[in-house]
Amino acid sequence: MSDVKLTASEAREIAAQIDEGINQMRTASTNLVRITTDLSTNGMKGLAGPALAGAQERLHARAENLANISLERSQGLKDYANVVEAGQAEDAHRASSVG
Repeated sequence: MSDVKLTASEAREIAAQIDEGINQMRTASTNLVRITTDLSTNGMKGLAGPALAGAQERLHARAENLANISLERSQGLKDYANVVEAGQAEDAHRASSVG
């Protein structure tokens, strides 16, 4: 396994981009649920409405699962950045106490 080459600031920037993407996806998914719910209850006949609603529920659940996995990865990047910064602070403290 190769060494990680991310700086703490790069890890935080990537995590922020992931968080923004999650927010955008959740907003889009929620809007799609709202639209398909209206369409399935007011604009479709027979079994088409319930079929659309069921498909949208499954899609929304998959989007939420993806969002949760992405949040975990984003948090991992933030934790990595914290560890790197703590190590740098400790190294700086040791260097200043030597001299």
